[in-house]
Amino acid sequence: MKANVYECMAEGVQGAEVIVCFLTAKYQASTNCQQELQFARDSKVSIVLCRVQSSWKPSDWLGSSSILSIQQSLHMDRELSR
Repeated sequence: MKANVYECMAEGVQGAEVIVCFLTAKYQASTNCQQELQFARDSKVSIVLCRVQSSWKPSDWLGSSSILSIQQSLHMDRELSR
């Protein structure tokens, strides 16, 4: 029998030192991603948010002040040359 997706998510987040979220429009549209990020925040797991679409800006729940308070965005405006 397959485990419940929410139980698996909680187990993964609780066992993590840090989670890295690669923010895109699809990430923002995902209810599972929203729940995972909120669970990590509530569990006091370190979070690194990376916005990887330079032409897109978070809005809705991902642009809220509660999420922005934890955000350390890394902007990749050009490809790495190394």
